[in-house]
Amino acid sequence: MGLFDLGADWSEVEAPAFQNVPAGIYEATLTAIDIFEKDGKKSYTFDYLVTEDEGNDGKYVGRTVREFKRFTDENGDLDVQALGYVKARLINLGVPEDFNMADLDVEDLLGTDVALTLKQNKEYTNVSRVEKIGGSVSSDPTDYDDDSAAAKLAAQKKAKANAVQSTDEDDDNPFA
Repeated sequence: MGLFDLGADWSEVEAPAFQNVPAGIYEATLTAIDIFEKDGKKSYTFDYLVTEDEGNDGKYVGRTVREFKRFTDENGDLDVQALGYVKARLINLGVPEDFNMADLDVEDLLGTDVALTLKQNKEYTNVSRVEKIGGSVSSDPTDYDDDSAAAKLAAQKKAKANAVQSTDEDDDNPFA
């Protein structure tokens, strides 16, 4: 019996087309961190599950965004600059800067809610910014730094709430 001998008629099964989550700002939750080695080079992936998608009416909620980074250079030696990017990401996720990263338990980071900024880079959509947020994003943009992704998400939520409130007000008027 083969690994995928499930009693299904595989000729009737269609594989869905892979679709990236487009550039934008999303609320997401860190769901996995994997460190792996391939061809003598060490890399990591962070997986984020999109939980809120105000700008696209929830179209991308439930999709996974994967961030890929490397630890080593082309020769397989540790790359100090690459390690700096890893440390910066861990700090973005709430790890104190002075924490000994070698002692970090990945399980402590899983479930972290973030504001995730994705940017288009030629044919790829890349994670460009990650900001830890406490629970869900406030709908008050003044709760955050002006240029933060969390502030932009809050502004989107506020605009959507105002639009819904405006629509509700119109519904209450029987003469409109």
